Amino acid sequence: MVCPVCGEAYAEFQKTGLFGCSACYEAFAPRLDALFKRIHGVARHISGMPDGEETREGRISVLAAQLRQAVAREAFEEAGRLRDRIAALRRTARNMP
Repeated sequence: MVCPVCGEAYAEFQKTGLFGCSACYEAFAPRLDALFKRIHGVARHISGMPDGEETREGRISVLAAQLRQAVAREAFEEAGRLRDRIAALRRTARNMP
């Protein structure tokens, strides 16, 4: 499976976790629903906040899932960045009234 716009192969996406372009979403759609369901527990984004705003806890949850994936792929630099983003969100939450 290859994106017709950028030529990104699905196998490469599996290695990096990054799409080559926005058209990859449609090109890889048949396989993404199962992937998103495994990672997030649902196949499609469902927002309970107006205008698609996410809660801090929701962002932490998504980042934690991405962190687990990065560790599983042994992408330790990416895992470190994700860990730092999670820690920053948690510090901000503790400092809020």
